[in-house]
Amino acid sequence: MDLLLIPGDLTKDGALSSHLQFAAYLDSIEQQGIRVFVVPGNHDVNSGRAVSYADTSSTKTTQVGPGRFSEIYAAFAYDEALYRDSFSLSYIAEPEQDLWLIGLDACLYPDDHSTAYAETGGELRRETIRWLESHLLSEEALRKTKLVVMHHGVLEHFHTQARYFEDYLLHRYKRTSRWPITSLPFTCKQVLMINLIFLPTFVKK
Repeated sequence: MDLLLIPGDLTKDGALSSHLQFAAYLDSIEQQGIRVFVVPGNHDVNSGRAVSYADTSSTKTTQVGPGRFSEIYAAFAYDEALYRDSFSLSYIAEPEQDLWLIGLDACLYPDDHSTAYAETGGELRRETIRWLESHLLSEEALRKTKLVVMHHGVLEHFHTQARYFEDYLLHRYKRTSRWPITSLPFTCKQVLMINLIFLPTFVKK
């Protein structure tokens, strides 16, 4: 195994202690020669639900905002990124020559000073779409194979999922699932989108 891609959720509710413990575990994986890349899920950033437990009681505990998230997981995406989106935790990295790994953050979390809760559903911000287009339409991108990783689904995992579990799909997922093909030059290589919610994705040579 060469790459381990984890598209969130990385924690139950985004507690700082949980993120630090998980990042330490990822470091032990990288020490075995496996490169790790992450993107956040809807439980990971400013969820508003981070608590610690003692016996049968729970108390609010420190949660993680987007800035702290990128610091904790710096070694697992953000320090290795070629390009980062200033409006989200999205990034483009190149783990192998001519392979672009595009980590998209579609999570809807409040800012650091809000008492609101993060939403279950996801949506790509207009600014993030413009950022992504600017790179995918570049001459540099034409020479790259692209692998996109995101927490929220762009395809139904089963028939009628959109009717009963729509929050697990990206808002306007049908349009988004066609977007890389319809809005980019046909000379671009095929874009593969991976969006497993519960299981990490393993990429082997």
